Amino acid sequence: MQLIIDASDGHQVTFDVDTKKLEQEKLQIFIDEEKTPNKGKRKRFVGVLLIPTSPENVWNVLYHFDVMGEFIPHLEYYQTRHILKTYDNGTTAEALVEGKLKVPVLTVEYTLLVSFFPDRYRVEWKLVQQDQVELYHEQGIDIQACTGGLKDVDGYGYVLPYQNNQHSIYIYAPIVETSIPLPGFAEKMITKTVTSGYMYGIRDRVKKLT
Repeated sequence: MQLIIDASDGHQVTFDVDTKKLEQEKLQIFIDEEKTPNKGKRKRFVGVLLIPTSPENVWNVLYHFDVMGEFIPHLEYYQTRHILKTYDNGTTAEALVEGKLKVPVLTVEYTLLVSFFPDRYRVEWKLVQQDQVELYHEQGIDIQACTGGLKDVDGYGYVLPYQNNQHSIYIYAPIVETSIPLPGFAEKMITKTVTSGYMYGIRDRVKKLT
């Protein structure tokens, strides 16, 4: 079947998803080649996985962002430092989240700006750059600046209903860009290995809680 993905920059991309593999709960990973502001290109890995429960149940796990460190391989630390905005019902709309990622030849600490969109079962994140860190410091918000060879991090994840809301399709699309060249095995570990471990971890936690 064809699956239309809504990317974080507004464009859409269509992937041919193997329905048989999808319904067997096998992860499928695709590549979305995006244009950058300076007219260059970068590749985003997009994971697609079926989770056998309703989108609301999946969202209830995704929304609790602080526990993501339990699912993402090589993520040593992950914690919300500041809630910037909330919705009328008190739930978080935007937050600053610190993390520490450690893979072979690269260890980095960073802060992400994370945005939650419960009406669409969607979450987006973006690395807080050095100049933005300084602006937060001026506002009295103490957060960690990026360390190591990390250039940029961004991504999005969201849930789509499948089979009359009895199942869900979870889409996870991160990018980690480094400012230093990485060996092929390390780049693969950051992208495919982390994506796989995280998505299956989310699925297993949803199953356990439902």
